[in-house]
Amino acid sequence: MDEIDALPLAHQVNLLLFLQENTIERKDDAMPIHMDVRVLASTRIDLAAAVAKGRFHKDLYHRLNVLQIKTPALCDRQGDIELLAKYFFDKFCHEKRPNVKGFSPAALHMMNQYTWPGNVCELISRIRRAMAMCEWHLITPEDLDRRNGKRPVSTQEAARSTAERAAIGNALQKNNHNLEITSRKLGVSRVTLYRLIQKYELTFKTENIFDTI
Repeated sequence: MDEIDALPLAHQVNLLLFLQENTIERKDDAMPIHMDVRVLASTRIDLAAAVAKGRFHKDLYHRLNVLQIKTPALCDRQGDIELLAKYFFDKFCHEKRPNVKGFSPAALHMMNQYTWPGNVCELISRIRRAMAMCEWHLITPEDLDRRNGKRPVSTQEAARSTAERAAIGNALQKNNHNLEITSRKLGVSRVTLYRLIQKYELTFKTENIFDTI
């Protein structure tokens, strides 16, 4: 039962009776039906606080609170973000453009640095939108940060820029400052890569510039 806190109080009483008796009754049938079930309920709020405020039935809270598992927010599960991103990419692969093959290192870095206030639901939404909007072989931070064409807030833009700069710098160093190889690894054109290098004032070996542009 997802979002158990949204259940109206009148229905909370019905659920409590069911958990106590393990029986249900069909409409117009007085014969009780025994049910052998296990109830799993989730919530995003503090149910104990909701009980104190009279917004959740006290007895139902104690009935449900037999075994409590607290799931950490997505931003606290650094090792899971990339795995989840690739899982959802594969799950919704039928929605992407044929040329899109995966995530750029800059996009993965951004996802690991982002706070994800919407948790997994936001991750799924951003990935599906990026898969549909991406024009390159690899999804970029810009693809993930689009919000119906609106300019992102400054804190998100700063975080994205920091992540993008770090990813490009690392890719240049890893590929011995070869722009052709680096652009291919990042999923952008060589001209775009050169523009980003100038934008972030990154240093690189000039002897490779004219060989690759």
